[in-house]
Amino acid sequence: MAVAGIDEVVDVLRRQGAVRVPLRDAPDPESWRREVRRACKSAGIRVRTGIREDLGAVFAQSLDHGPKRVEDAPVILPFEVDSLILRYGHRQYAFRTDDDRHLAQWSASLELTDDDGEVVQGIGHILAYTVEFESMADPFGELDAETADLSDIAAAVFDSSGDLDASLDDMVEAFGSGMLVIDTVRLEPAWRGYGLGPLCVGLMIERLAAGRRLVVLRAAPAERRTAKGEVVEESSDAERDIAVAKLGRLWSRLGFEHFKDEVWVLDLGLRTFEKAMDLVRAKVGLRR
Repeated sequence: MAVAGIDEVVDVLRRQGAVRVPLRDAPDPESWRREVRRACKSAGIRVRTGIREDLGAVFAQSLDHGPKRVEDAPVILPFEVDSLILRYGHRQYAFRTDDDRHLAQWSASLELTDDDGEVVQGIGHILAYTVEFESMADPFGELDAETADLSDIAAAVFDSSGDLDASLDDMVEAFGSGMLVIDTVRLEPAWRGYGLGPLCVGLMIERLAAGRRLVVLRAAPAERRTAKGEVVEESSDAERDIAVAKLGRLWSRLGFEHFKDEVWVLDLGLRTFEKAMDLVRAKVGLRR
């Protein structure tokens, strides 16, 4: 869109929440960003600004308005990349001295920060578990006792004796030990569709899965939705099948492969994940 000046930028941010300006209309991008931030501060608008050289544009996004995709543009993050952080948490039991023989719970809060590094908005949450199944007395039982999704995962990846399922053992390379299980991935509805799910799960895998053999998740919707994506109390089997297939395609971007039922597996003994993450990063304008 054509924007005549900074005052008009502020006006559009109030009404629409997002502005993109071609670089030819902002020959000094850093100066443009400073002026926009200064004007928005005076107007009481929290704002993020950025430069997308691949699109030949600068942009401004109101943090008070909610994310808006800029029409006719590729999927881009409506904020500067360096404003997204993953804040990790870990559950440890003080009375246990053998944590490697039990599940270890990890969480990541997905947050946006302002120019001063202060958190201004939470946009999602990821919950995962590291499972050192080779040294655990009952990995199936511990997963089964946590959540319904983990119970379904346990039933798929372990046999009746608690050992790794033979077909899964053959499916993944014999490098590394233990597994990372992604339990839940939750993004606030307004922030879906920007590729943040695969990006943030991939970042969590990079952080927690080093030296492990595989990553497992269940590609199933946490909410009931119609084929149009509307949240409802009840949905048909066909609509659920559509949602499951869509999630399978989503996680395959990271290199996950279908294993059994709704369970998908990422083999960390291959370079599949590393290459996939390069593509996921590139999709949102990042480089390793």
